[in-house]
This record gives sequence, structure tokens and C-alpha cells, in this order.
Amino acid sequence: MRWFAPPAPSLVRYMQFPVTCLHINCFLGKYFMVKLIFCLILGSSYIAHSQEKPDVRSQAEKKEFQGSVKTVVTHKYVLNSSGGNPEQKFNETKDSIIYDLQGNIIVRCTFLYKATLVCYTTCRYVGKQITSRKTNCGWASGEDYESYTYDSLNNLTGIFLKEGNDTNVICTYEYNEKNQLSRSSVNLVVYKWEYTENGKLHQMTRTGYETSSVTIQIVTYPNDSTIRYDTYDQEMKLINTRIEIFDGDFKLICQEFFDASGHLQVKRSYSFNSYGDCIQETTDASGWKREFVHEYTYDVVGNWLTKTSLETGKDQRTITSRKFIYY
Repeated sequence: MRWFAPPAPSLVRYMQFPVTCLHINCFLGKYFMVKLIFCLILGSSYIAHSQEKPDVRSQAEKKEFQGSVKTVVTHKYVLNSSGGNPEQKFNETKDSIIYDLQGNIIVRCTFLYKATLVCYTTCRYVGKQITSRKTNCGWASGEDYESYTYDSLNNLTGIFLKEGNDTNVICTYEYNEKNQLSRSSVNLVVYKWEYTENGKLHQMTRTGYETSSVTIQIVTYPNDSTIRYDTYDQEMKLINTRIEIFDGDFKLICQEFFDASGHLQVKRSYSFNSYGDCIQETTDASGWKREFVHEYTYDVVGNWLTKTSLETGKDQRTITSRKFIYY
């Protein structure tokens, strides 16, 4: 599936679940979407553990909480006041998560108000390593059960999904002699990674056996704050280029997307406050500009309690509130 992105190298042995990891699974459920969720989980844990610059998947949320969180309840909805009418609330969701003392998610329940959709997820761990995850959604028959395997160096080697009497392999991972992720297989797509002598990612090759397609991505580092990704087809003809620029804290502050002729197609920029939360997102695509502004309130620990997101020129706001219980 072309929409599916692989986990970044050196992530797979670190299995800390961030706050956003299971939310999409609760809404979309079932076999093929579990694969996507797992890669989002891996991508979100990158910043805390990798020595390379982070491959930031989302700029809207911080990756981890401050303090020792026991429970967090998140309430999100959209307010629309278009046409001079009173504000109306829609797309309302509520999410409740319980953590253990090590910061692992052990229980999660998601509720979509309008569709009365409830999903209940439980996880089991050995230390920081997740060993199994069970999800039961009210609208689906039965439940999903995932299990995880590791090698002697605590690297994740496989994810398996059991539905009824059938067990399906979701992902497999292999590592080189330097303990770096070198190969993964996900849903008839194989990814291979190659590295420089000093351990930096140099090349990723994607082979899609469902369409016999091959793409090769060459990674270079023009300077300490910039990563360049050039993507080629199997004949090494340039398809596109992406350039990412980071600040001194390795937060992604700019992305530029170029076509094969070197023309800038899309530019995205991000700004952050002193807490490390994104306060502005801007997308400029050939003169078409879209801007989001985020405002926050915080508790004494440093976690935000309310977030108000507004798209410039629009009559609707997205409101997110969180309640924390600490150990």
C-alpha cells in the first residue's frame, strides 16, 4: 500500500507508546490499519532515543508528557460559527488513557460521541517492551490481538496479528552487525537501509512486490541542521526531493518539496514556544497558503491543559482539553 511509511532506522528496539499511538487504531480498527498505527508508534518514539536527527511525523503535539502521568483524559471538538450563526460543536471525541509507573500505556478507551463508537485496548509489557496488545471495538465483531517478538539484543523482530484461528504476520525486522535496522517487510513491501561508516542513514530502498515497483531514496547531510532526501526510480531517474531543516533542539522548523526539475512545489514551516509545543504551522504551495495558529494553557508540571487551533481566515476552531492525574 503506497500510503504506508516504514519506521525510521534505529527506532524499532524502543517501544514506548506515545499518547497518539492508538487513537487511529480505535477508529479504523482491523487488520490493514494496524500496520499503519505501528509505524506511527515507532516514528513518535524517535526523538527520545535516536542519535540521528528526528524524522518528525507530526508537529502538532509534544511526543511525551512532563512528570509521572497516571491517567490523562482528552476531550476534543470543533466549534463552527460560519454564516453568523451561533457556534455549533461537532466531531467530538473523548479519549482516556492509563499508564503504569514506567510510562507504558496499559489501558485506553476511545469514545466518538456522534457515532457512539467505543474501543477498549489493553497492553502487556516486560519492562519497556510491549509483548501483546488487545483491542475490542464496539462496532466490530471479535477483537484484535497483537503479539511482539524480540532478539537477544532487545530489537523488535516481528509483529503478529491473531484474528480467530488465523495468525498473520504484520511486520518483520532484521539488523546488521552494528545493530542497525537493515531490512523490514510490511504488507508485501520490503524496505532496506544502508548506512555510512559513521552510522548515518545513507540510502533506503523500497520494493513494492504488489506492483513490482522500486524506489530508492538517497539521504545526505549538507550541514548539521539539514537533511536532504532524493528519491529515484529503479533506473535512478530523480522523482522528487525533500529538504528538512532543524533548529538547535532538533525540532523540524522547515520542509521543502521539489519536483524532478528542481522547482519548489510545497514549503512547510513550524514555530514553537518555550515549552516545545507548535504554535504556528504554515503551508505554501505555489502561492496557495494555509496557516494554523495554536494557543495553549499549562499546568504547573508543564503539560498543556487546553489547546485552541485556528486556521487563518476560517470560522471554526478546534478545542482540545486534557485532565491529568499524576503518580
